Amino acid sequence: MKGNLHVKDAVANINSLTASTMGGTVSVNGNYDTRDTLNPKAAVKMNVNKMSISEVFSTVRTAKRMVPLLSDASGEFTMEMDFSSAMDATLSPIMNTINAKGRMSSKEVTLKNVEVFNNIAETAKFNALKDPKLKNINIAFSIKDGRLYADPFETMISSALMNVSGSSGLDKTLDYTAKLTLPQNVSSAVDLAFDILIGGTFTKPTIKMSAASILNQVKEKVVEKIDEAKQKAVAEATAQKEKLIKTAKAQKAMLVSKAQQSADKAIEKAQKESDNLVAKAANPIAKAAAKKSGEVMIKKARTEADKMIKDAESQGDKLVKDAESQGDEMIKKASQTSIKQ
Repeated sequence: MKGNLHVKDAVANINSLTASTMGGTVSVNGNYDTRDTLNPKAAVKMNVNKMSISEVFSTVRTAKRMVPLLSDASGEFTMEMDFSSAMDATLSPIMNTINAKGRMSSKEVTLKNVEVFNNIAETAKFNALKDPKLKNINIAFSIKDGRLYADPFETMISSALMNVSGSSGLDKTLDYTAKLTLPQNVSSAVDLAFDILIGGTFTKPTIKMSAASILNQVKEKVVEKIDEAKQKAVAEATAQKEKLIKTAKAQKAMLVSKAQQSADKAIEKAQKESDNLVAKAANPIAKAAAKKSGEVMIKKARTEADKMIKDAESQGDKLVKDAESQGDEMIKKASQTSIKQ
């Protein structure tokens, strides 16, 4: 333990006091003011690093009275705190005069014999809440008029998430609200969140959960899951529809292309036959007649070619229309998707 202590005018000023204790380290800056000899006061800034919770709460009486929840806890914690209080004749804080503000954090705290968590575990049917291990705690807190206030914080307990805020008093009274979210494999087909009111005292806590609230949570989650499944199914059906239409259009293009090739060949054949008739004609009159016959043949070939192309386009349009209808039916069925409840 080392630091600087300066006493003047009945005030002891503490500067850069550091010590290794209770499994960790602590540094303190502040003062102890005895100018009012009947009402001495202390005001300090304190930083704690990786100190043992079990050692602190078995050694420091003030800690045990302010947070009996941690009396049988284990783990390490880090804390920074501004603290002021009137002091009694033994240099101990007078509890109902304590004012403080700070932040406490821990990677893991294991609680033992905490009636509050035992009651919640029984109500929620989640045994991991009995003697739970709280993960990654980071709590901003304040102490005023003998009451400890915790700002909203969240922690993992096994596979469940708990959000907590509220206060506890020197009289061991509790006034907390919590939201416990249980994972699907514990509670139901969906994540289930309980809104919890915690009152009473540390030894006799009262736990209230709203059944209506729980049912609403289930309903909301089921609707959410259905919507997610529906959106996914509709998206997949829409993609499938686009694929069907693309395939049908490709088939149409192929049909029209083949019809065009056949039409071109038919016209080309008619043109050759017409040219042969004219070439074989022996005199001008025969050539004129041959030319007239050839024109009729070419015209007929072109008419048949146009019909071939038109039929191919009609057949292709039907393929596309059938693909669109099939896709629409798939989307309709997808929009009626539901999940097992």
